[in-house]
Amino acid sequence: MTESKTYQGQWWIPSDNEVTDQVYFDGTLKINEDNSCLLSLLAAPSGNDPFMEFDVLWGKDKHGNLFSIFKSEITKWFVSDHLELKAKYVIIGTHIKSLDEPYFSECYVEFPYLEDWTNSSMACIPQDFDRQEFTIKYGLDKEYLKGELENGLQYKIVDRTVCHLDHKKFSAWKETQYQIISNKPLSIKALNQYIKEFSQFFSLAMYSKQQPSEIYYRKQEEEKIYKLYFVASPSKKPTVAPLLPLWDMRERLPLFIGKFHSVHEKIETLTRYLITSINTGDFDAPIFIVVAQALEGYYQRFLKGKKGISNRKWEALIKQYENIKAIKDCNIDADVLKDTRDRYSHLALDGTPEYPNAAKGSDLLMLTIKCKILLTCCILKQIGMTDDEINTCFDQSIVHFMVHTVKKYEKKKSVDNTMEINS
Repeated sequence: MTESKTYQGQWWIPSDNEVTDQVYFDGTLKINEDNSCLLSLLAAPSGNDPFMEFDVLWGKDKHGNLFSIFKSEITKWFVSDHLELKAKYVIIGTHIKSLDEPYFSECYVEFPYLEDWTNSSMACIPQDFDRQEFTIKYGLDKEYLKGELENGLQYKIVDRTVCHLDHKKFSAWKETQYQIISNKPLSIKALNQYIKEFSQFFSLAMYSKQQPSEIYYRKQEEEKIYKLYFVASPSKKPTVAPLLPLWDMRERLPLFIGKFHSVHEKIETLTRYLITSINTGDFDAPIFIVVAQALEGYYQRFLKGKKGISNRKWEALIKQYENIKAIKDCNIDADVLKDTRDRYSHLALDGTPEYPNAAKGSDLLMLTIKCKILLTCCILKQIGMTDDEINTCFDQSIVHFMVHTVKKYEKKKSVDNTMEINS
């Protein structure tokens, strides 16, 4: 975390005619240690229609710094005194009209655990500088991956060496970044959508929820970068072995990332459901329902109505991945899956005879694990992975231990049942 910063200046709602329409308010912007942004305005809005949200506010402090504040809402309103607002995004150094305005051509994103994927290590170098001032140094990047998402839109995953020199001290440090490079200006909204998309892919690769911690933008032909201040959602520390290891799959990963981009609209919800399920240690009925709904969505979008595909969705889903060793080892029962889905979605009471095969207790936990593995197969297939590649990924990642847990439980259950019968 960085230290909190306070900026005193004037703030206003931008208008097309700044001479006659502009109304300025004195106030203070505070950016806290967690990057949350609070704006206190000395304003007396009596006589105006009350409003609770601002799409954009501009500002200028006493040192001449410019500010663009987006999606701010009033949290306190003291009549004839002042307003207090909480902003979703703040950019220092420029005035931007809206999140939809094409403005930046490059974007640099940091994730807390991206270096775990690349197996790089951060240089432990003191950083006594203002992050707003550092200069991008080209030609010092160590490149791990690169590819093209669309015509004129590229991405890279790199280690960047950054240097800062002032009259007192030279500093240098390393950052592992996901970069987006466009041949034309894009809006913050568009760039953030690409970031969200990669966050999902990275979460799938690490098999744990991954969110950006720092975002910077750059205009074409400019050295200066602009930081986006926002409250970052926490990332979950991944297991030692990723689902999609970068070094083992380096040649194929650009294909998978490109395919993930091309089908993202169709699988975004399914991937989000999977990430939600693997990000929690809770295995009760709601988590099972989340995964089961995603599997049903996959069947509806990709399998239903195709030649040779059973109209019994659960059988069709399991048969689709009969060459995947983990699915064979898990031995998913379509009838159990169907009854369990129906029982919990229809909120049936315990002991309801309509769903005799429904799983409960520890059986439900194991069925949820099986369904997570099946859903993972569905998503990996859609991003272009072969059965052999899926088998390899599963054997070398946490999925192997998930399968081992299921087999161990079912072996013990079988032994216990045999002993009970014999007794």
